[in-house]
Amino acid sequence: MKEETRLLVESGERFLTTNYSFENRRDLLKARAKNQTVVHNWDTFAQLGWTGLGIPEEQGGFGDLSDMFELLRVLGEGLILEPLSSSLIASQLLSLCSESTFASDTLTRTIAGESRVISAITESINGFSSGESITRAVDCEDGFEVSGEKNLILDGDSASSLIVSALYQNPDMESAQIGLYLIDCESDGISMKNSDTTDDRQLVNIRFDHVVLPRESLVLKNGAAVNAIEFEENLRAACASADALGAMQSLLFRTVEYSKDRKQFGKAIGSFQVLQHKMADMFMALERAKSMFTMMCEAFTLSADTSRMVSMARVEICDSARLIGQHAVQIHGGIGISDELAAAHYFKRLTASQYYGGDSMYHLGRYLSLRSSSID
Repeated sequence: MKEETRLLVESGERFLTTNYSFENRRDLLKARAKNQTVVHNWDTFAQLGWTGLGIPEEQGGFGDLSDMFELLRVLGEGLILEPLSSSLIASQLLSLCSESTFASDTLTRTIAGESRVISAITESINGFSSGESITRAVDCEDGFEVSGEKNLILDGDSASSLIVSALYQNPDMESAQIGLYLIDCESDGISMKNSDTTDDRQLVNIRFDHVVLPRESLVLKNGAAVNAIEFEENLRAACASADALGAMQSLLFRTVEYSKDRKQFGKAIGSFQVLQHKMADMFMALERAKSMFTMMCEAFTLSADTSRMVSMARVEICDSARLIGQHAVQIHGGIGISDELAAAHYFKRLTASQYYGGDSMYHLGRYLSLRSSSID
């Protein structure tokens, strides 16, 4: 591990120890407004420099994507509620728009913690995939007019700006072209509907009704936009995997400790062979997930066949998350699903995280499709 990465990991561990006990997390949930993403520690994240993690130094950030994933893994051990991963994904997209002054200025404010940008790419017709957009942008006197809807956007209500994909076509064009638009959430015509997730986060449906945008809001188009959308999908899968890996590590540790303390028939339940086998299965699943996560991180660094490698890793990580979560609940017994016990919250995070970045069935199909295309 690089020295810079080690220091970053230590800062994440110190933050969790100091600020994010299970009791602290429950207090944050109680204090938040109904159906609202928690942003309580955002200023602290900015002061620690985490809001600029993975962004090139020349754009005001530091570290690389592997550092970003490693920090998200550590913070996953504490089940953080703040929208750090969602913001970092959008910041990565902004960093690709270096020719846009509008995007560069927004990125600077985002790194400083003065604003939050969330990517709003997915639509219900596409399932987990970014797929083809039915959101449309048309010319108008002041620039563009955007109409459509984006669905199940994680942490979308915490955004001050959104990066939105839309198809654009004017009368002189033979076919529509995809573009990415940077939209201020205070713009007229934007409405949001929140839904509580299983793990106490927010999924948001965002509707755009004839939202008028200036010309500068178009920050990427055509091939560059297509590549950015694919990159965003891979980042979502990788960030969800990093968070899940941290949660798996913590849940396994808590389960082993519980098995030592909980007694039945005069013995610690950890001495029962059947439960030892379950915990051994959990350990092996965690090790497989770690290996695939390392491969996933390397795929971004090498930039070779990234999508296929991400999907291959995602299948194993989702399956491991499901096994570890289910075994942990079985070992804890009925208390394992009670709100008072931390293990229940880890189980819920692992269950929900399979859908934030696409579940194993989706990524298995994606992997097979990409492999078939490469063979052809």
